[in-house]
Amino acid sequence: MARLSTSENEAVTDAEITSAMAAFSPGALAEIDPGTRIAFMHPADFLCLAAPVAERIDSSGRTAAVQALMDAGETFSSLPVLEINLDGEDGYVQAHDGRHRAMEILSRGGALMPVVLEVLDGETGAPADPVDLEHLRLLHPQPHDEDDSYPGFDEEALEERLMPLAVARVMGVVMDVGAVQGLLEQEMPAPGR
Repeated sequence: MARLSTSENEAVTDAEITSAMAAFSPGALAEIDPGTRIAFMHPADFLCLAAPVAERIDSSGRTAAVQALMDAGETFSSLPVLEINLDGEDGYVQAHDGRHRAMEILSRGGALMPVVLEVLDGETGAPADPVDLEHLRLLHPQPHDEDDSYPGFDEEALEERLMPLAVARVMGVVMDVGAVQGLLEQEMPAPGR
């Protein structure tokens, strides 16, 4: 299996990856290009990289809907996403999807979650070769608006949130979609096999 992680993260096991994928439907991987990279990271790290949840968004009912979905034993139909502009060894998060899923997984004690890494060339904005992620050393969080708030973050904590994070610490393991699918098939064979 092609793991693109650093040696300090090799302690992430196949069983932990399979467990992290359990919150997502099998179809969540089907729509993603097989060469796309998926990072398995702690939900709190994802939340630090994504723009904070604005009160106006949090009051829209999304949090309650995500809680109800998980309470009913349902799975998410899509994986969270970080869109990253690459500039040498630095990556800048410019867009995201999945904060409410991350908050709910975190609140239920989840230690890993899959995140699609959409990689863009920092100069042209065009899709970049996912292999370029191997040179990435620092991830800079997505900027936030003045009127956004993040529950549990005071002013000092929010300022600290804007500091870049070391990729070796944030991304537990990075795999391509095909490797994740292969692992899931190996760990959870189809009925009748």
